[in-house]
Amino acid sequence: MPRVSANPANNVERVLLVMEALASHSGLTISDVARMVNLPKSSASYVLQSLVRTGYVLRDADSRYRLSNKVTSLGRSRVAVSELRTIALPVLTRIVERTKLIACLAVLDGGEALFVHKVDAPSIRIDDYVSPRMDTHATAAGKALLAYLPEREVEVVVGHSGLRRWTYNTITARDRFAVELQQTRDRGYALDSEEYARGLRCVAAPIFGALGNPEACVGIAGRPEQLSDNLVTTLGRLVRESALMLSEQLGYRRGAAPHLRT
Repeated sequence: MPRVSANPANNVERVLLVMEALASHSGLTISDVARMVNLPKSSASYVLQSLVRTGYVLRDADSRYRLSNKVTSLGRSRVAVSELRTIALPVLTRIVERTKLIACLAVLDGGEALFVHKVDAPSIRIDDYVSPRMDTHATAAGKALLAYLPEREVEVVVGHSGLRRWTYNTITARDRFAVELQQTRDRGYALDSEEYARGLRCVAAPIFGALGNPEACVGIAGRPEQLSDNLVTTLGRLVRESALMLSEQLGYRRGAAPHLRT
């Protein structure tokens, strides 16, 4: 392991230079980073591994590095997420009043679905089933957030959890999960059929920003009998329409194709 500089300012400068390089050229190797910021390869590797451990950088299967969503969440956590909570609260409240189900707002953060706001329903407490951070592949919120990302980014995010099994219904095969994301795009909303927790079903739809990128998602959660197969289509449409309303408030044009890069 390379020696860490005795001058903390030098170490901070190295980290910032590496992050700037990744911000301008996503998908860099260690050699690329070392050349761009004029660092020894061993030092560049040390900085990158530190950033990976703290969740600010993701390393893909080709040993290429890119910034994670945690970087943007630094600024977004105080501005955009706060704004999302404000505009989403009336919509979430109306969903709860109409469905008697829990309504949630979530964002993608560090390879996980991060639930940033929820409105409880008297019939169920989501805290009994889930945590604020959940694997994307096993949740409707995570699927809604991933479905409109580039395939390469999906692979990196999914690699974070490794498609670990939470229940008997959890999707653990890459090809099956790809089909699930396509079905999410076709419907306009994602489903979770007791894939993260037994006794909990969820529906979620993406909230798009002005450029058509998924910024967050809105979802509902309830017991299986509250989200039965004969109800899920109607509830899914309600969630999708609610998400589109929120998207428009962020500048998204209804009818415009969501931005999906390859």
